[in-house]
Amino acid sequence: MINFFYISVFIFTIISAYADNGAFLAGMATTVAVHESGHLLTAASLGYKVKIKGASITYIGNMSDRDHLRLASAGFQTQWILTESIFCANENKKMSDYERGIIAGHIAITAAYLTILMNHPESDTRGIKDSAQINNLTTAAIIAVPAALDYWRVFGKNSPKWVPLVSSGCKYVGIAAVWSY
Repeated sequence: MINFFYISVFIFTIISAYADNGAFLAGMATTVAVHESGHLLTAASLGYKVKIKGASITYIGNMSDRDHLRLASAGFQTQWILTESIFCANENKKMSDYERGIIAGHIAITAAYLTILMNHPESDTRGIKDSAQINNLTTAAIIAVPAALDYWRVFGKNSPKWVPLVSSGCKYVGIAAVWSY
């Protein structure tokens, strides 16, 4: 429960500038729901039952490293697909506040996993690290690079043309690597 408290404070701090913008906040909430739905749908597709333990989804049964990687990364995969869908749909027009909130939610979730949740025993980042047998720095880079570039794409000024290419490329390579593992 302490982790949930710190995460809530962290996310509240990030969104405080948008507190009067209901569409933006709804977008952020949508990203959280999509992230968690990714875990639930992947678990169901792989035949695992789930239970809620505090603020965590846990999986019932023994699993291979392959399944563990797929389950641990499923939330990031779904938020990456969602954000890229928004970027593609808005290539030649301005994003709505709701869509900007979705991207901000992606960035906030990533920031929480890079800081507070990096080594929590039941966190997605710990699951990715352990199942893929990679270190914290590699795990952090896998999720931080697309989030940082997406921040630049939405909230920065005049991002270069390579930024969306690298961001989407990192996401697509990450998803392909997980499902071919």
